[in-house]
Amino acid sequence: TGMDKRDSQLELSQRKQLTVVVVEARNLFSKRTGSNSVPEKTEAYCVITCNKIHVRTNTVTFTYKSVWKEKFFFNEQDIQSPDQELLISCWNSDKSSEDSFLGQIVFPIVNLPPDEWVKDWFSLKPRGPSEKVR
Repeated sequence: TGMDKRDSQLELSQRKQLTVVVVEARNLFSKRTGSNSVPEKTEAYCVITCNKIHVRTNTVTFTYKSVWKEKFFFNEQDIQSPDQELLISCWNSDKSSEDSFLGQIVFPIVNLPPDEWVKDWFSLKPRGPSEKVR
């Protein structure tokens, strides 16, 4: 199995506007396996959450590497305190059952440097200790 990763860019400006660019994810595998026990390709999308505001990327279909290059903005009203967190969760769309959780990244907003981009690959993490990231 591969390690789930995401390439994201984040910038927190002095005006308290947060810009999030979800660029791509690689090594995403469905929790289901196809013939020959090979993990199925995903139909992946991301949900970005900041202070109960939820935005969603488009769904990229049938791939192990998803490319979105989608930009989202959160205003000063959306960022109500510096101890707030930005959550990016990755999901596999499933037409026959509930969408499956692939992993998440949590960014404490207080750790984001003002007026600078944070650009890196980030490993997806489980929601809790009993959950696995595929």
